[in-house]
Amino acid sequence: MRKIIGIDVSKSTAKLSVAIDAKTVYEGDITLDMIGFTSLKAIIDSYGGAEVVFEATGVYSRRLERYLLDESITYHILNPLVAKKRLDDGSRTRKNDVRDARGLAITEFAKHPKPFKPSFYDPVYRELMDISRYYDQQTEDLKRTKNRIHRLIQLSFPGIEEELDLRKPSALHTLTLFFSPGRTDWIKF
Repeated sequence: MRKIIGIDVSKSTAKLSVAIDAKTVYEGDITLDMIGFTSLKAIIDSYGGAEVVFEATGVYSRRLERYLLDESITYHILNPLVAKKRLDDGSRTRKNDVRDARGLAITEFAKHPKPFKPSFYDPVYRELMDISRYYDQQTEDLKRTKNRIHRLIQLSFPGIEEELDLRKPSALHTLTLFFSPGRTDWIKF
């Protein structure tokens, strides 16, 4: 008899659904703090060590993952695309958190008949992944900011790049000394 708890993680709460042999027996919700995690542990223990399945939702699901890892609870994290494909049964029902939690629990029986054994990442590897993502985000933000500045300079000073090399700080400093060509309120006759 296989027991699975499907969890739909939100910002500060999570909906859960307990399924035994592909039949839902309990639905509820928890908060994503120590009080909620204690309730989750009690639910898992009351069903005799049920497996947990949830969708990776970035920073929101990290707290849950960390708790499950620390408590040595068997869990399965689904890629968001995989979870969407599992939950998309072709019907046009409304999407909500309770249905998602129920769907994650029930589809786990069909998609993964054997209990999942999570592969535990080395904490150093996990930290390197986080740092790499942060670096990529900072690089992307810098690129977007440069593109915005370039666009604004083009709008304010059309054709200026023919006269100045805009990659040099001195050119940008020179531009700050001049008013925008569209502004004429500073001219006095």
